[in-house]
Amino acid sequence: MTFRSVLLSFLLLSSSLCLAAPKPLIVGVTQEWDILHPYALKVHSSGLILQFLMKPTLFYNSKLKLEASLADVVPTYENKRAEKLKNGKLRVDFEINEKAKWGDGVDLTCEDFEYARQVSTHPNLSTIDQEYFQNLEKVEWDTKMPKKCQMLFRKTTYNYNQIGWYLPLSKHIDGKSFKNFADEPGAYEKNSAYLKDPSNPGLFYGPYVVEEYKLGSHVILKRNPYYFGTPAKIEKVIIKYIPSSTTLEAFLRSGEINYVAHPGFGLDQALNLDRKFKSENLPYRFHFEKDNFSEKLILNLKNPILVDQKVRQALAYALDKEQINQSFFQGKEEVASHFLPSFDPNFTSSESKIKIYKKNQSYAKKSLEEAGWKLNQDGFRYKNNQKLSLVFSTTSGNSSRETVQNYIVDQWKKIGVEVRVKNYPARVLFGEIARCNGQEGVLMAASGVSLGEVPRNTLHSKEIPTPDNKCSGINSSNFANAKMDKLLEKLDQELGANKRQALVHQILRVYTEELPEIPLLFHLKNYALSSDLTGDLEVGPEGLGFEKVETWAWKYNPANE
Repeated sequence: MTFRSVLLSFLLLSSSLCLAAPKPLIVGVTQEWDILHPYALKVHSSGLILQFLMKPTLFYNSKLKLEASLADVVPTYENKRAEKLKNGKLRVDFEINEKAKWGDGVDLTCEDFEYARQVSTHPNLSTIDQEYFQNLEKVEWDTKMPKKCQMLFRKTTYNYNQIGWYLPLSKHIDGKSFKNFADEPGAYEKNSAYLKDPSNPGLFYGPYVVEEYKLGSHVILKRNPYYFGTPAKIEKVIIKYIPSSTTLEAFLRSGEINYVAHPGFGLDQALNLDRKFKSENLPYRFHFEKDNFSEKLILNLKNPILVDQKVRQALAYALDKEQINQSFFQGKEEVASHFLPSFDPNFTSSESKIKIYKKNQSYAKKSLEEAGWKLNQDGFRYKNNQKLSLVFSTTSGNSSRETVQNYIVDQWKKIGVEVRVKNYPARVLFGEIARCNGQEGVLMAASGVSLGEVPRNTLHSKEIPTPDNKCSGINSSNFANAKMDKLLEKLDQELGANKRQALVHQILRVYTEELPEIPLLFHLKNYALSSDLTGDLEVGPEGLGFEKVETWAWKYNPANE
């Protein structure tokens, strides 16, 4: 071979190496997404993807401190960015980052926040917490300073400056859809640009925009050249829907994915894999973090069986939560007595303040007897010739949930309760069946309360999703209790820390006595990630994992080039 041919071969090889695409971040999720619209989504995985595409004005960092992102500073009374007005209303000022643009280069302005307000408060849109959004009366600005926004709230609340949930929407892209379809219930969600044209870069303003979107398969994201912050170091992100956690493990081992988002692996599987991967010296590490989300059994109080408080309490007394924790999660999760985790400043476990249910199947059987449910020779209970039979639903394909579900079914059978299991994919269960209280009896799912948040969206009677309110709210238990409503409304207005704590404890008392839900365990979030991944990877109790994804990068490794 001549020198010239050798040189030519070297140049061709070098050229091909230079043209090779940089290594993408490939994220595996076990839950199918629905719509990449912050006010219309119904499932957790959609919110996870939005962390790549949008940035909140403010967010809780890993130290549980409010931090500015899209806004310039955290508004407070002290810095004069917030003010209680004489008429009882509240004014909050913030300035949008001067470099903030939509992914098509159009300036992001206060008009986009006002447009988001109009969308999120429209009576024909189904949102998770319409009451929260309804409190925002208007967003105003001087046309000469379109990035200096003034939010006017109808009432002053304790968490007055926690405006992170108010995300802007792209009026110049999505506005036409809203104008054409808002007047028909449910039509806007089906025709929004966020569903019809998600790969339009003008819909998003985060570190990434959508390059390709395939429901039930994958989403490919590319670096947003107009992102207002430091440009994302990883050029491309691929998010894959992998419904089976067994397949998820196989893909991680083979390198087909390099990050598993929460919820991906069940905690029991994650703990076992953490040990296995370390012993096999595989290039992955697992990260575990306390969560403010708890697994719970949501009881439909419109069900003629579950409307009886004695039946609900009997179901709770039949279960040993610590046994669930030890048997299936190696004792790593936190047993839940109510909806507040132990790191919440208003947490209490005092039996003088709340009702605690420790396993007592004899008492459970006695409660059912007192409620009129008599044991038959077939081992099940009957009342007025009706069998004590309940439908129990959760997300299919989630091995941890299905294992716990089987345990619960077995324990309830021991006290004479027949259980019929009907599981569905998450997108179907939460987006269709449970969306407007279509769940028949018991629903096992997770939800959480942020620090300082009033849990009205799950416990106030106005948050019961019905056709009349376009299925807004997530009070899926149909819990309507006048005392609870008053306490929640009072808590929303109370500013004193000590008085707030006293109100929270009253709320917890009503919650644990009335038992619209049976809380089980607080999650220990887990993430599996490549050991070559660097950057700000910290995840706090309030986070989903991708708050600082633009800082992520690959360590130098020929395989990553």
